[in-house]
Order: sequence, then structure tokens, then C-alpha cells
Amino acid sequence: MQITGCKHQNEGESAEIRLVDAMQDADSLQISVNNHIVIDSDDAGIVTDFKRVPVGTYLLSASAVNGDDDPVPLPPATCDLKQDQKYTGLAIGRLDGDPKGRLLILPDGPPDSVPPDQAAVRIINAYPHFTKVDAAIDNIVSSNSLSFGERGEPILLPARKYVFKAFVTGDYDSAVAGPVAFDLSGGKSYQIVIVGNKNTASSGIILLTNE
Repeated sequence: MQITGCKHQNEGESAEIRLVDAMQDADSLQISVNNHIVIDSDDAGIVTDFKRVPVGTYLLSASAVNGDDDPVPLPPATCDLKQDQKYTGLAIGRLDGDPKGRLLILPDGPPDSVPPDQAAVRIINAYPHFTKVDAAIDNIVSSNSLSFGERGEPILLPARKYVFKAFVTGDYDSAVAGPVAFDLSGGKSYQIVIVGNKNTASSGIILLTNE
């Protein structure tokens, strides 16, 4: 992923951004700031550390590589990075087939907006082979009919351990991802990414914190 075309607003002010590789048929992704590589991901499902960049308006573009093939550009996205805000660049889709790969730029919720005895959860559907996905928390459907690339509204939960599953919308006979147990801490914001590749019978659930 490359960050280019920045219009800096104020010198010395900065934001933070990280990369999540949810493209199941891409071997690697890159992120650069002004053509300088700062993030390299080599495995599907990798979550990088946050990298600090100057605040401003950026044109973000991603390049994904599969094997020895030439890099494949993903459609660019424009993002206004604000001071002290954290962002997740989520690469989703497929290099070979539909839905085509693309890049989502998602602001992470500020931790001070979450009560100290609760956790905030937002669920993202990055599984490219199903039109709609339902997410269940402790066997209770909590996010309905999430389209591919859609992020659900925040859900406030008491801080404790939960089991997460994902189903094709309306079909609860077998989970397409999970069950996975996560221990959620109070006062924190989480994003849960549903990923998978139906062709290789692989799936997973990625837990992201804004730390």
C-alpha cells in the first residue's frame, strides 16, 4: 500500500495508520509514505504495528503481489488523517476473481469514549465468497447481514471473555468462521475482521485493538 499525494495541514501534527492483510490470495502487500516503504506484509492475515505519519489528506493506493507475478494495483482511496487519530488500512477481496481487491480506510474509535467496565466491538465482513454474513457473540446474532466490506455499528459489551462465530446470513447450521474466544478488556475499542477463502476451506477471525 502506498500513501501518496499528501497535503500536510500543520507541521509536527501526526496520525497513526496500520495495515491488515485480509486478501487470502495475495502473498504480500506494501505500504509507503511518499514512496518510502514503511510497512511490508508477507502473509495473509498479518496485522502490522501502527506507523506515525503527518496529518493531512492522502491518496492511498495499494499494491498486492502473488508469487512472481507483477504487483497488482488496487483502486485508490482518499483519506483525511486527523491529529492523534488512529486508522486501519484493510486490504480485502481477491487478486484472481471477484470481488476484486480493494482498500478500506477505517478510523479506530477513541478509547476514552468506551466506559471502563465495557468494551466496544465493531465487526467487519472481509470474507469474499459470501454476499451477506451474520456474526454471533456467545451464540446470539449481534451483527446482521453484513455485506462484503461492510463494518457494523459499535456494540457495547460487559468486559469479559466471549466466543465469536460467523455464519452465512440465515444459515446457522454451521459456522463459516470460528468459534474463536476473545477476552475483551474494559475501556477498549475492538474491531473483529471475518476472513476466509472458500476455495481452500480456510477461514479466520482477526481481533484488532486500537493500541
